[in-house]
Amino acid sequence: MRKNPLCLGRQVDLFKKSVKEYLPSLQMYNNKAAQLSGHIAKSLFIVHMGSDDYLLNYFVPNGTTAQQYNPEQFADLLVTELGKSLQDLYNLGARKLSVFGISPLGCLPCILDKMKTETRCVESLNDVVKVFNTKLEAKLKELGSTLKGSTFIMGNIYTIAREILENPSSYG
Repeated sequence: MRKNPLCLGRQVDLFKKSVKEYLPSLQMYNNKAAQLSGHIAKSLFIVHMGSDDYLLNYFVPNGTTAQQYNPEQFADLLVTELGKSLQDLYNLGARKLSVFGISPLGCLPCILDKMKTETRCVESLNDVVKVFNTKLEAKLKELGSTLKGSTFIMGNIYTIAREILENPSSYG
């Protein structure tokens, strides 16, 4: 696992710097702010957040995060922060965003090995992830209805991954 992931807020800050400072200086956009805005509005933004927050914080044995927050509270915290970042992207011109939920982390080999389980998945961890995914889906619907001209699509990687895990022969 990576030790220092680049948080979404920092990634949005770097994108903002690109939009405000770097891209306008390119010859193709020089004095053509409307053209730059149009390209950004037509672009598809793909966002995935949360896995590291759970793997490197919430699910850490003897960590303090799970002691401070129950699964609902932690999901609320993450979804609120993600919502702010998505709104920041919207304010920078993003209109089409595909946002991925979290996969079934309780089925990762590193988790299964660490927890010394014989089961295919640690469902208690997956239940926590499902709380996040449900709250994320609701947030995307809210943003889609309040941010004019935006389209938010939920990438449901959890269901796809579970289907593959439960029916591996169907997928080769």
